[in-house]
Amino acid sequence: MGSSPPVRLVIASAALLAAAFAFVMPPLQVNDEHGHFVRAYQVSRGEWKGDPAPALPQAVVDFLMRYPERFDSERKFAAPDIRNAFSRGGDALGAPVRVHDDASHRFITWSILASSLYCPVVYLPSAAGIAAARAAGLAPLGMLYAARLCNVLSFAIALWIALRLAPGSRALIAAVALMPMTLHQAGGVSADLLTIAISLAGFALILRVRAGKGDSRLLIALACLMPVWVLCKTSVWALPLLLFLPSHRFANRGRRALYIAGVAFAAFAALALWQHAIHGNLALFRADRLARGMDTSGNLAFLRAHPVPFARMLLAYMATHSGEHTGQFIGAFGWMKLTLSTGARVLYLGLILFAAIFDSPGRIVTAAERLGFAALFLATLAATYIVMFASDGVVTARGIAFPYSAGVQGRYFIPFCLAGFLALQRNRRTIEAGRALRIVVYAALVFDLLSLSVIWNSYYA
Repeated sequence: MGSSPPVRLVIASAALLAAAFAFVMPPLQVNDEHGHFVRAYQVSRGEWKGDPAPALPQAVVDFLMRYPERFDSERKFAAPDIRNAFSRGGDALGAPVRVHDDASHRFITWSILASSLYCPVVYLPSAAGIAAARAAGLAPLGMLYAARLCNVLSFAIALWIALRLAPGSRALIAAVALMPMTLHQAGGVSADLLTIAISLAGFALILRVRAGKGDSRLLIALACLMPVWVLCKTSVWALPLLLFLPSHRFANRGRRALYIAGVAFAAFAALALWQHAIHGNLALFRADRLARGMDTSGNLAFLRAHPVPFARMLLAYMATHSGEHTGQFIGAFGWMKLTLSTGARVLYLGLILFAAIFDSPGRIVTAAERLGFAALFLATLAATYIVMFASDGVVTARGIAFPYSAGVQGRYFIPFCLAGFLALQRNRRTIEAGRALRIVVYAALVFDLLSLSVIWNSYYA
């Protein structure tokens, strides 16, 4: 089945806009990009298990230290700054040295340690770009842009797959994919990009199987995809989606139960093997957090001992920061300092709701399925806050706080947000599919160009 013109419009728009974010966003100014670049660089050299304190070539370290975190607060970029950096040697120059924090890089060792916990699968596209740039003898800056462009390519491919698999939800998928924050992540080096890309394709595959279309190869593809999906930033929330698979796709209910159990077992086994492989890094991570005043074990003990007071504090924190986190979900660029106006973010959220309501899923959505999608979204949302509290939070007299890190960030919601929006889909379409898709693309283009202008005006002289 060939792609329709509206689908090609979505793919072209997403690829071009993500590439625009990749080039307009200055080097290492995506949140924690220093640490993610180091991890991708390690993977490009075949170092699958992250080194939390790596010794890197001098040229790479010089590159990392040349671009401070929150660069826009120190000075503006000029185009020659970036052009000249392309010629500053390859990664083989200089003896290996270790990265260190300084006044302009407060979180670099923090992000390197944190990124060492992620499965290398999330860095494969960016690592491929870095490997190609290294083979071509490019400077570290060239490696960064090659990594970003490979991420853009993998995002476009995943989006194409998602739109092909789920024709009844194309407007919704496009609205999420063309969201400024999604494109910002697609144009940077981070663990988020592949997590988002696989989540888009995974949701679409679930919807395809649920609609009763395709043959058994789709079930095989899902069985292969799910362990990889779960390994992407520990996305265990994806496993309950298997419960949406209809019984008529299997010979009997027993076969369905066996399939779900087998896939879940494979996913948990893959996750357990990875957790075992990085147990040393996990111990260093907890020790680092403790040295910074964040006691992971103590937080978990408090949660177990005081579940009701903790629930109250968690709900209060979520309510207090709901507007901030929703805004970050739509678009917070760089180190989350740059944002669209509140009105613009509300309007884009309205665009996603429009896509969710006026898309047609193709197969009747039952009340139980709506409830299931909504429950999955809310449970994963709550789990995100709980995990971040355990990792980076503290309990104060005023409630939950994050004294060192940014805590929960709205971009964390992108991979699982489709569950919440799918709960809103209706069983009949009132706007022709191609027209709804074009409305989403053209409206999203306005917000994305506005976002790019905010970035340009903030960073460049």
